Amino acid sequence: MNALADLWIAPDEKLFHIIESDDLILEQSDDAVWFQLVKSIFEQWQQYLPIAVKYYQALYQFNQNGTTDYQQRKAQQQKNSESKEEAQLLFLLDRPTAGNDDKPKVFESLAPPKTSYSVDENAIRPGQVPSRLYGRKPKDFFSMYAAFCATQVMGIEATAENVNNYLTGNPSFARACNFTQPTPQKERFTDIPSLRKLEQFDQIMTENGIWNEAKNNVIEENLKNKTIVPEKNLVHDTTHHLAFSGFETVPYTDENGKNKKKSQSHMTKVCSCPDKQNCSHSWELADDGAGTVVKKHNVFYWAHKASIIGLPDQGIPLIAQAMNDAASHDMTSIIESMELLKKLFPEVAEEAVNLLDDSAADDPKLKASVKEQFDVTLRCPVNPRRSKTLKADQLPKAMISLTPRGILRCIAGHEMEYLGSRTSSSSFCYGPPCDEQGKRKCNDCPFKSECCHADNSNGRYVNIPFTKLSNISSEDPPMAKRFQKLMKKRPSVERMIYRLKCILGERYLSKRGNQNYQATLDKSMLVLHLLLRQ
Repeated sequence: MNALADLWIAPDEKLFHIIESDDLILEQSDDAVWFQLVKSIFEQWQQYLPIAVKYYQALYQFNQNGTTDYQQRKAQQQKNSESKEEAQLLFLLDRPTAGNDDKPKVFESLAPPKTSYSVDENAIRPGQVPSRLYGRKPKDFFSMYAAFCATQVMGIEATAENVNNYLTGNPSFARACNFTQPTPQKERFTDIPSLRKLEQFDQIMTENGIWNEAKNNVIEENLKNKTIVPEKNLVHDTTHHLAFSGFETVPYTDENGKNKKKSQSHMTKVCSCPDKQNCSHSWELADDGAGTVVKKHNVFYWAHKASIIGLPDQGIPLIAQAMNDAASHDMTSIIESMELLKKLFPEVAEEAVNLLDDSAADDPKLKASVKEQFDVTLRCPVNPRRSKTLKADQLPKAMISLTPRGILRCIAGHEMEYLGSRTSSSSFCYGPPCDEQGKRKCNDCPFKSECCHADNSNGRYVNIPFTKLSNISSEDPPMAKRFQKLMKKRPSVERMIYRLKCILGERYLSKRGNQNYQATLDKSMLVLHLLLRQ
């Protein structure tokens, strides 16, 4: 009897584990990345336990709120007698792009609920859920978490509909996520969840900021384990996702008394009143955060916009935060994105020396603010704005053009080589153009007699006063080789965006509102950093 007693195991553990043949094939396949990810989630489930506790706490509160009497909830809804046109104008004037400079430019993620006695951390593990005095057992957090992550790995947006399609249409996928097939005899909490349960899971994770918390925890763990390491340089840019909504044009008068028009999301009400046009409930934006995004060549998109900060050498994004108004200028997100980076990952912010961006961030005040607040130098190409190219009559002999970016060309059409700046004469120094082998082109140039002196065998040298390039800093000119070498790192942010937007997600959103958009970004970021561990 004592020998048999040693064989007893805990009730939640399995004595025999059946391995299907297709599971062996998936485990040995290099293409089934999702299977390896799901396997690692269950093997390292203790790392996700804090998130599981917060989810079960949020689920408990969700169910408690759901039992509130319908009439009581209806009576608690905010009342407002304003018309649709009045509400429309109020929302418009509250936007940063319509004059409200005090409103945050970057979306602030919600904080997860605080845990309480209602959820016992020691009673939670894969296949074991918190006990309740009444009601059905909740679905296992780890199984649903793995299903959403695995769907995102496949490059499909992890919506409840897509996850449900994979779980019901692929038995191997469901089995890998520790779900059992439903049977007519008895409903089990381990059975594949219904679409409604998956929608509820995604809603709770989104509305309580748990997707964001899970993403931040994984990034912190990767930094702690040296999976990713801080760098001297950071890179910033913005990206957009096409919105799942329409817009309307709203006329208004700005603070200067000028009549203007602006695109804005449609207005709606969340109440169930039959006559929403005349009921007293508040109007809301159907898709808050969406706006008109203008790209090159005046191409317009109705979309949501996000601010991205990452590590260029490793090609890894650390911050992907939605912007409160997609119509905002790209540079308005830099300060708040850096503040978020400093708050979440201080070791990365402290290590940084440079922040690389495109020419949209070329603003002296912005550069000074970034340097003062974060001790980081904002470096970007020159934005010519209204500066014009100088012609031959404004330049030294035989020079035909000088662009606002400091590119000087001679009469032969060659680009003069920038050598440096001379503070004694307050001028930029240019030397003779050279070919790929480093040979001076002046020696064989047909215009040598018009450009160089007769006894000059070293080629033409030119000094350009600082005043002719007043938009360029003499301390950090963009013509310098060190600057150009540094800026070669900047395109890495485009690869980061491509991974988040195209490989691990989709360009088209399937939900509305900044809260759901932030959840979409969080899922892509979460899966990307989980894959770094594989």
